[in-house]
Amino acid sequence: MSLERERAAPRTPDEILRERARSLARTARPEREDLIEAVGFTVSGQRYAAPLRDVVEVVAGSPLARVPHAPASLLGLATVRGSLLAVFALGGPDPDRARPAWMLVLGEGAGQLAIAADELTGADRLDPRELLTADVADLDAAPVTAVTRDGVGLLDVDALLALDRFAVENPTPWDPGSEHP
Repeated sequence: MSLERERAAPRTPDEILRERARSLARTARPEREDLIEAVGFTVSGQRYAAPLRDVVEVVAGSPLARVPHAPASLLGLATVRGSLLAVFALGGPDPDRARPAWMLVLGEGAGQLAIAADELTGADRLDPRELLTADVADLDAAPVTAVTRDGVGLLDVDALLALDRFAVENPTPWDPGSEHP
């Protein structure tokens, strides 16, 4: 439509709003299909990124209930939307962390857990061609698949969920009508 015609036929406010709504409703797509969309966070000064496809949600930290005789990596239990969730330290135990600033919820069903994070650094799109081979020893034994040029470790969430130190056995609920073994 030419500028002259726009001046001759002014649009109504409803037409302008509908046009804006259509342009805003378009689905945002990454510039390239092979980019890894990730959420960045820090743990004890170390920077990490978790692929968004593996993160169920990110929630603000809440007070943790300590679990007696639990593995050192288990910081405690948090209530998230009425359910108990095991919260783990990624880089190692931190006895002073009674309330993490953020929790990244990973996994599904009974295998769901949270990783405590000190800070969220934002969302990013990582180019797999620009990632470097990970040296796990430099990242406190956190399972990473790669490292960015500026030192952000890309978490391998499947490997993390498979580690014994992040496993919590959910006992079968007690049935008062059954005999005790």
